[in-house]
Amino acid sequence: MLSDDTVFEFLTQPQKLSVALEIANYVERLKRSLHPIFWKNFNLNIKRRLVDSELSARWKYQIKLSAKAHREGWEYNRFIPILPDDSNFPFLSLRFGQGSFETNYRLRWGVRWTKAPANFMHPALTTLTSKLISFGIEEVHEDINIIMWGFYNQEIYSPEFLTEMYNQPDEWVDKIVSDVWQSFLDIAPLMETINEAVANAKT
Repeated sequence: MLSDDTVFEFLTQPQKLSVALEIANYVERLKRSLHPIFWKNFNLNIKRRLVDSELSARWKYQIKLSAKAHREGWEYNRFIPILPDDSNFPFLSLRFGQGSFETNYRLRWGVRWTKAPANFMHPALTTLTSKLISFGIEEVHEDINIIMWGFYNQEIYSPEFLTEMYNQPDEWVDKIVSDVWQSFLDIAPLMETINEAVANAKT
């Protein structure tokens, strides 16, 4: 990797800095253009998969990270169970979103409670945690509401991400959604078992 001094010396040569600034401006415009397109396409793709699935009778996809809110930093969308209006018990949801600008808007995801039930234990909870670890989620929070939470292996402002979103946006989004959707299919039965156990314990 080039040192700062080498780069600065190159940029301060006649006319090179103005060209570099113009390129930087175009890169920033590219980021601002592709970022909301990603979230718009991501949400449409994953909602379509849910609608076409038998899981749509028991789950819904809630959008908090819309294309309009994409630059506000950390936010998420989530799969949540469809519950009666008078339900008041905690439940698990699968969340997928992005980190802050400082992380290059790195994608993040995990499973958490709305509010962790006290003294709740269930074999499916141990199996769910093991599944999430097998997906590559390594970050463990002290927050008792979080089962497992961690980074996905893509940053929205990385060169690879921007290149793929510009050259083949549909294929790129579909690849990422496919990973998330398959993970959801794998753990949805476990989440349903756990949510049902919590609901039964409350009745």
